[in-house]
Amino acid sequence: MRLTRTALYLSAALLPFAAQAQQAAPAAAPATQPQIAVAPLNFTERTLPNGLKVYAVRDTSTANVSVQVWYDVGSKDDPAGKSGFAHMFEHLMFKGTKNLVDEQMDRLTEDVGGYNNASTNSDYTNYFEVVPANHLERLLFAEADRMASLVVDEKVFASERDVVKEELRSRVLASPYGKLFYIYFPNISYSVHPYAAPASAASRISTPRRSATSAPSTPPITAPIMPCWSSQAISIRPSWTNG
Repeated sequence: MRLTRTALYLSAALLPFAAQAQQAAPAAAPATQPQIAVAPLNFTERTLPNGLKVYAVRDTSTANVSVQVWYDVGSKDDPAGKSGFAHMFEHLMFKGTKNLVDEQMDRLTEDVGGYNNASTNSDYTNYFEVVPANHLERLLFAEADRMASLVVDEKVFASERDVVKEELRSRVLASPYGKLFYIYFPNISYSVHPYAAPASAASRISTPRRSATSAPSTPPITAPIMPCWSSQAISIRPSWTNG
């Protein structure tokens, strides 16, 4: 017991000296972070007569090509009180056109080992596909065709509206805190700015009032292309995209 008490007293007496020694110790020099060099992207850029901006990046390390089409329209452009139109038309763009049947975009990509998808955000709607590079031209035609001659009728509209409503139920309403982040948070964050409109609230979409074969007016569009291609192979024909 006496030895324990002595040890405690000695430890307490040495504490000021330990603290002083720690303060006197020189600070270690901060380790220098290695500089990360990012090579600039070697891309080409051009604008077609109809305003379509085309960006292309050549990548010879792959035999695939990636095509993306970005429309400068999103949920912030939905009519007041009727949110979900941008998301709805994202779905409709995978249906029929003047020259393509429903779901043919899937056949042009998945049947050759590729894939496709799309997304809707506040500021944009984008569509993207990855396919073997030798299928690039027919894919560009398909993108141009659904851009210019999308067919929207009552049957297709009603079917896709139910699909979008189910996405709302499963991804937002059934998700923990889903309504908080997707619906309530935008509403309380903005009072005037169009970002207050949630991109996923598709249940409030009304029935179409356009003609059966009409598509929405075309907004500004960007088409990035990131393929393995020869300089002769990449050519977007203006006649494909004049709609």
